[in-house]
Amino acid sequence: MNIVTRLILSGLACKARSFEKLTKNPIEIQNKVLFEYLARNKDTEYGRKYKFANIKNISDYQKTVPMSDCDSLRSCLDRVARGEKNILTRDNPIFFGMTSGTTAKPKLIPVTEYSKAKKIELMNLWGYYTWRDHPKIINGKILAIISPEVEGFTEAELPYGAESGHAYKNLLYFFKRFYALPYEVFEIMDYEVRYYCILRISMEEDITSIATLNPSTIVILCEKIAKYKEKIIEDIANGTLNKEMDITGSIRASIEKSLRPDPKKAEELRSILSEKGELLPKDFWPNLELIECWKAGTMRLYLKELARYFGDTPVRDLGCLSTEARSSIPMSDKGAAGVLAIGTNFYEFLPTEDMCKGKKRFLLCDQVERGKEYFIIITTPG
Repeated sequence: MNIVTRLILSGLACKARSFEKLTKNPIEIQNKVLFEYLARNKDTEYGRKYKFANIKNISDYQKTVPMSDCDSLRSCLDRVARGEKNILTRDNPIFFGMTSGTTAKPKLIPVTEYSKAKKIELMNLWGYYTWRDHPKIINGKILAIISPEVEGFTEAELPYGAESGHAYKNLLYFFKRFYALPYEVFEIMDYEVRYYCILRISMEEDITSIATLNPSTIVILCEKIAKYKEKIIEDIANGTLNKEMDITGSIRASIEKSLRPDPKKAEELRSILSEKGELLPKDFWPNLELIECWKAGTMRLYLKELARYFGDTPVRDLGCLSTEARSSIPMSDKGAAGVLAIGTNFYEFLPTEDMCKGKKRFLLCDQVERGKEYFIIITTPG
C-alpha cells in the first residue's frame, strides 16, 4: 500500500468515526441537514412558494411543504432541463440522471456539483467499511459494470444518462487505476459485444472485487464465458480485440491501445480449461475478495446462482441506492440492511397502511419500529 492510499484510508476512517458518532443522536443531525438545505434554497422559486425562510422547525416543514414526487414536480424539472435557473435549487445542474418513471416518460434527476459531492461522501463511507472488512481488495483491480454516461442532451445541451456512468467516467486519475475496464467499453451499444469486451479485458487482470447493481448482470457475464472462451484466450495471447466484434473505430482504438500480448496468461487459462473442463471465475480469479451488488427482494434469485461461478466469495449489498439518492450504508456482508445515511438527506417515513389515507403520518427516523414497513420520503441536496 503506497503512502497516498494510506492517507486516503486514514482520512476515510476519521469520517467513518464522525458518522458513527452522529448516529448516537440522529434527530440533531437530521434537523441540521434539513435547515442547511432550506437556507441554501430559500430564494429559489420553490423555496419562495413554500416560504422556506419562515420555517422554524421540522413540524413547520411537514405542514408547509407537500409530499412530492418526480411526476408532481415534472413541470419544474422540465424547466430546469430547458436551462431555467433557480427553480428547485440555487445550484445549477451539470448532468441529469435518467431513470424510469411511474409514467411512460422517464425521469430526469438534476445532479449539481453540490449534490454530487454529498453523494460521493456516502460512497466513500460505503467504500471505507468495505475495505475495513476486506483490505485485500486494493491489491488488485475492481471489475465495475455500469451503464453509459450520455444517452442524450436536454434542450439546454446538458447531458443525461446513467449516474453510475457519469461517476465512472469522471473518476480522479488516482482512482481510475484501481478499475479494470476503460470507460469506453460501456459505450458499446451491442450488449453481446459489450459483454465480450468486458470478459476479454478482465480475464487477464487480477480481479479482487466485482461491483454492479444487479447480480443478474454478473450471472449473464459468467454464462458468456463458455461461448467465447477460445476467442478470448486467443485475444489475450496475441494482445488483440477480436475483429469479428462490431465496435466503432474510435472505441476500438481506445480499447486496443492498452492491450498487450500475454501468452503466459493465455496458457494459464488453457491449463484451467484442460484440467477443469470449463473456465470459472473462481479458478481464473483466485484472489477475488468480494462481490458488491444488491441482495434484497428478487435479487436473491440470482444470488443463488453466483455460488456455481464464485464459490463462497462473500457478497456485500450496495445499500438503498437510486438515481435520486443513496439512503443507507451497509456495514457488513450479512443481509442487505444498512445504517441510514443521516448526514446527507432528510428522511421521513410513511407507514404503508397510511398511503391511501387522507391524513398521513410522517415519522422521523427515531419513531420507526422494528419489523414494520414504511415508504421513505427523502429531501435531498438536489
